[in-house]
Amino acid sequence: MKVRFSGFIIAITSLLLTGCGTVPLSGTSLEMSWTQRHGGIISSTGQPRAQRLCDELCSKITACHLKVFILKSGRLGGWSWPDGHIYLTSALVSAADNAELAAAMAHEMGHLVNNQNINAPQALARGEEHLAIESAADFTGCRILAGSGIAPASMIDLLKMVRAKSRDPVLRHALVQRIRFLDQHFGSIAGGYRKQIPRLAMEPQNH
Repeated sequence: MKVRFSGFIIAITSLLLTGCGTVPLSGTSLEMSWTQRHGGIISSTGQPRAQRLCDELCSKITACHLKVFILKSGRLGGWSWPDGHIYLTSALVSAADNAELAAAMAHEMGHLVNNQNINAPQALARGEEHLAIESAADFTGCRILAGSGIAPASMIDLLKMVRAKSRDPVLRHALVQRIRFLDQHFGSIAGGYRKQIPRLAMEPQNH
């Protein structure tokens, strides 16, 4: 599979401070176990806010029905599961303004959209290919934001915010590369994204 973002080098495990790894999907019990390992689902005042923003993004995409959950964690992170569940850490919800939070979820939605053309996600989630996947999700996420009337530059604001809070020099460098890529391709982000989000029997994406 030819990827156009191979100039960026890093093995990232999430959109934010945790990395973009994959976990094999094997039913609800595995997802419940996964959530416990990542802090557990909590009742948060930020959940209605996140769900409202998610619904606004979904309203412009065919057959988009996503549910947002908040994980108790002091790390900035977000994950998307192919069953339509999006998980955000409590730290991310607290740190991000509305536009940045929408950008985080648009990035997760970007993974769901882009993965319909990926045949071997586990193999792609390694080495240089990992950053390519993250950059592609950033780009698709920007188009989703544009289609919802939210400034695509909010994705860059999100990445800059995460970079400012990170002490990991490798992650900081990767975020700079992702920001630079979006800057270079901003003119290609137009018209939004209305393609249907597929339901995939694949691994959840952790950004």
